[in-house]
Amino acid sequence: MPGLSCNDGNACTTGDVCVPAGGGATCQGSPLNCDDGIGCTIDSCDPAAGCVNAPVPAGEVGAIQFASASTIQWSPTPDATHWNTYRGSIPFGLLGSRPPGPVYDQICFESADSGGNGATIAVDPAAPALGAAFYYLVDGEGACGESVLGRDSSGTVIANTSPCPTPP
Repeated sequence: MPGLSCNDGNACTTGDVCVPAGGGATCQGSPLNCDDGIGCTIDSCDPAAGCVNAPVPAGEVGAIQFASASTIQWSPTPDATHWNTYRGSIPFGLLGSRPPGPVYDQICFESADSGGNGATIAVDPAAPALGAAFYYLVDGEGACGESVLGRDSSGTVIANTSPCPTPP
């Protein structure tokens, strides 16, 4: 019956009503507004589930380069307002020699530019123990949160178990 409420089975519509169509009636609804008003989400609608407001991932920092034996640098990412540097240790037997459990042991080395060396530069004058080495990871942080630290050789995201203070 035209004008009566009905359900078109689409979670992306609202206010469904019957409308005349070719001698019968069909159920039609108005598009659902899924905008959550948060700039850090991608808003869409899944016809089966309804509104989906997925977080906008911050861009991953590219390659880290050594400018000297104690200085690392990287290119800025467009969605970050500052970058955090993490330092971990590589034992004599390399990362695979660690006992079962987490392979990575990084901690916050420099939150934003707390060392005053430049926004995309970190200086570490420390030397690792004989037979060991340091590794460094960098993430970007902005209005939508913090990016991932990086990925291991299999493409798995490296867990950030010791995030830098936010804000720095």
